[in-house]
Amino acid sequence: MIFRQVHEPGRMGLSDFTDMSDLGVTIAGVPLDHRLYHFRLAYSGFEHAHVILGGESYVALAEGLQNALWALGGAPLEHRSDSLSAAFRNLDDDAREDLTRRYDALCAHYGMQPTRNNRGVAHENGVIESAHGHLRKATRDALLMRGITDFDNLASYRRFIDEIVSRKNAHHAKRIAAERPALQLLPGQRTCDHEETIVTVTSSGGFTLRTSLPSASSALVVDGGILVGDGQQVLLRADAVQLNAGINAVGLDPVAAKTDVYVSKGTYNESVVLANAVNVYGGYAATSGWARSIANTSKILWSTPSSGRIVGVTANSIWTATDFMFMTV
Repeated sequence: MIFRQVHEPGRMGLSDFTDMSDLGVTIAGVPLDHRLYHFRLAYSGFEHAHVILGGESYVALAEGLQNALWALGGAPLEHRSDSLSAAFRNLDDDAREDLTRRYDALCAHYGMQPTRNNRGVAHENGVIESAHGHLRKATRDALLMRGITDFDNLASYRRFIDEIVSRKNAHHAKRIAAERPALQLLPGQRTCDHEETIVTVTSSGGFTLRTSLPSASSALVVDGGILVGDGQQVLLRADAVQLNAGINAVGLDPVAAKTDVYVSKGTYNESVVLANAVNVYGGYAATSGWARSIANTSKILWSTPSSGRIVGVTANSIWTATDFMFMTV
């Protein structure tokens, strides 16, 4: 006897990660060890994918899921994951409980009921597992058509993945449009999608974070305001650092994980110079868990003339798409 699954519009969204390292993608000639966070609506087949550097984690899930929901424009009633099994490894009971609370709170923020697969029962996540295979095949085919697997920078590769997913969604456009009215409205702002850690910076500009030893310039005083999320953003507080310091920190290495600068509300008294493929996003509030809202004003204020002009923002040598959003100049 066969019991067919019937998916209702607006009922379920699913998340999982898939390893893409075997596709041979390189950034500026350097192999890119990465995964994709993958979200899919069970009814319409809407998909969203986000390049993740490093392993599966709550932070990667929180950022990817929220990006998916805001791109979709609504939230399903239920969100199913694979229990974050990789993120739970090597954690003690207290840490596991804390991670579970954070996941539950994330879902509650969007009005979604959190559900998890039973361990060892892979078919419970079949809607997203089968979509992994199709997405990997589409990516492999697109790379073959492109003729080269090397990208100038991480932002270029991310746009490449976005284009593939957009084409897949175009095939389901009618079902996606039919499902959208059944989705829940999004809240007024995102919720936290990073971890905050206080570390001590040595006199040589180094600090230890989870047994690794990154380096920091004199402007990168971590406990003074720059907080690293899942390795893909630099977060800036107006009372701690200059915006240029964050842009420079992101742009130092084209293979580095960080591609975005998230700017907290406040006034930045400087003339800002944008860097190629380093995205700047304002509208965040450091004092509210880095939540984002249109009510948060991230302002650049500069009044010193140069060559007879007052220049608040300069964009030179920009040859790839670079975002500068929700900033007031």
